[in-house]
Amino acid sequence: MSTKDPELLAAALECHDRGWAVLPLADKKPLVRWAQYQQGEIPSSNEINQWFIDFNVRQIAVLTGQKLGNIWVADADGPDAVEWLDSHAPRTPVKVRTRKGEHWYFRAPEGLEVRNKVNIVPSLKNTFNCQIDVRGDGGYIVIPPSWHSEGQYEWVLSGADPWFNIPEYKPPLENSDGSSANVYEVNVPREKKALIPEPALEGFRNSTLASYIGTLIFKSDGRFTLAELIAFAKLWNNQNPVPLSDEDLVITVKSIAKTHERNHSQTIYEKDIVVAEFPDPELEQALSEPVTEAPDYITRPGGILEEIIDYITESSVIDFPLFSLGAGLCLIGTLIGQKVKTETGLRTNLYIMALAPSGTGKDSPLKAIPKILMSANCAEAVLGPDQLASAPALWKHLEAHKCQLCLLDEIGDLMGSVNNKFDTAKSGLTQDLKKLFSSTDRGSLKIYVESAKNVHLNWHHLSFYATGTPTAFWSNIKMGDIIDGFISRNLIFCANLLPKEPKNHVNTHVPESLIKSIRALNAIKRPFVGDLETSPNPVTVSKTEEATAYFNKWRKKHINYQTVFMKDSDGIASIYARAPEHASKIALIHAVSLERGVPDAVGLDSVSYACKLIDWTIPKMVENLKEHASYNSQDGLRRRIMGILKKNGHVTARDVYSNIRDCSSLQAKDALYILEQSGELIKVNKRGANGQSTEAWVAADTITRGVKLKDA
Repeated sequence: MSTKDPELLAAALECHDRGWAVLPLADKKPLVRWAQYQQGEIPSSNEINQWFIDFNVRQIAVLTGQKLGNIWVADADGPDAVEWLDSHAPRTPVKVRTRKGEHWYFRAPEGLEVRNKVNIVPSLKNTFNCQIDVRGDGGYIVIPPSWHSEGQYEWVLSGADPWFNIPEYKPPLENSDGSSANVYEVNVPREKKALIPEPALEGFRNSTLASYIGTLIFKSDGRFTLAELIAFAKLWNNQNPVPLSDEDLVITVKSIAKTHERNHSQTIYEKDIVVAEFPDPELEQALSEPVTEAPDYITRPGGILEEIIDYITESSVIDFPLFSLGAGLCLIGTLIGQKVKTETGLRTNLYIMALAPSGTGKDSPLKAIPKILMSANCAEAVLGPDQLASAPALWKHLEAHKCQLCLLDEIGDLMGSVNNKFDTAKSGLTQDLKKLFSSTDRGSLKIYVESAKNVHLNWHHLSFYATGTPTAFWSNIKMGDIIDGFISRNLIFCANLLPKEPKNHVNTHVPESLIKSIRALNAIKRPFVGDLETSPNPVTVSKTEEATAYFNKWRKKHINYQTVFMKDSDGIASIYARAPEHASKIALIHAVSLERGVPDAVGLDSVSYACKLIDWTIPKMVENLKEHASYNSQDGLRRRIMGILKKNGHVTARDVYSNIRDCSSLQAKDALYILEQSGELIKVNKRGANGQSTEAWVAADTITRGVKLKDA
């Protein structure tokens, strides 16, 4: 028998007296069946009392939508999300203070059905890594005085009769470009809505969706377009207690539809799938260029950068100048960190990844850059950790060492750890790296590492040069890393190179001229506001008039690219959106390199160099991302499952979770079920050595070819 929480019980009974449908929760999940309450039934006071006897109730919730006086709730999960509501939504007298942010209560306009939806303002998620969710019909919302990990939810009420003065407000829906979200809005006939399955809880949403769409494609008498399939999926998704994001939903439906096309040689969805076309021949030509040696106009930048490239070439058994350039940009950008800024306030921090097979020179800068810094007696001040063990450890390190360059190896393994929900130490790293990248212009940054031990960064500047093999990196990259903006903050130098012949002799002596230049950059003082070294005040270095005109014309081209890729749901547009930012930073670094100090202005040579580097790099980066990155965890599993299938001729759930790291038996079965529903695999019975029958899956065309499954 559980102990009653008198305060929670009293609040639940008060909800009952107001005519609300109340639910008992544990970790935000209902402890009782609640479908009947969605239909209008209200639990009795006796039932509520019994819940508190039978269960250890720590939270209570009320159903939203028509059953709660036509109320819907905007769930803002951070200060920036609350600020967005404060700027865009009407004032409401009923709010709830949560652990991360606030709940704002509104009434739906007459005749408007408000459904559950996640991340209704994608631009907010992309910029500040927070989001606003909607809880309406078919949903529920936790209410005070429920408990969370750091205390209790609290009502924030204003006015004499707050519940009678809640304003009407239509939930804002936004595409990733800030426009109104009306993609795939298709009217579904009333008679066809009966096809929509029951709501699904977390852990069962993907398999339910896959089964549902597979049924529509294969068993329906009517032929559905892709837009109609997505409309059906959205109707089902909106009734889920915790809906899938629109991005995940559309990606999954498209994946199943495309698999059907591939396996059945049909193109019935082609007219509904928007394929981005490149807006001018320059970009198309850049994509078609083979990645061998980078052109001289990129790898011979002049100034200190060229000296760094030359030294790495002379001191390394194997080198690739493009990778040496990436490391040099990060090095100079760190040396002048918080000393200069662009006219728009950008600092010179960069995240650069070098991907190539072993034996092609990507690791040479990892040895050469420390040698340069040690020769200049500034390694201790500049070099950061060569491993990112955890997010809190990184914050603590930056608290003590403000301007740091991290030289990281095996970036693919790190991304695998970040995307592994069981590796709690690294799971927050990409989110923290995003925040660090975009907040170098903040004089003070408060980080919540632990409730009792917070970190205050008075100023910071972090760059990294990371290396890895394409196989290890791409297998651990998910489209979520692209969509949420982490990948767009990186420049990925991709090179499909063959191993090089190693040199027989190298010269590791750092030239005196390079040592002198590095010392000079390191010796430049960082200006601060006031007498105390608390808030940096970098020197603004503007572009010349001629350079500005060139840059503005170039930037318009990338805005065009961004607009084209906005039609896709894979986040590629965000990469082109970041291109001008990368170019501005690189142009400033290039100008510093040429001037060997703080320049008076960024000239045309530096701006044109930066733009050409971006034009050569980003199309290849995008091509690799679109070809290799997994759309979601299921897509990543699919790729690896098909690899096992190709090797063995068949695959079982045990094969999957035994051979794929961080895959549970439940995830394995879920992935195999999705592949079965999409028509890519067919389930058969495999007889084992002990004579027992085991479920196995084979490729769909195995059956049509008449190939028999071998016994184990």
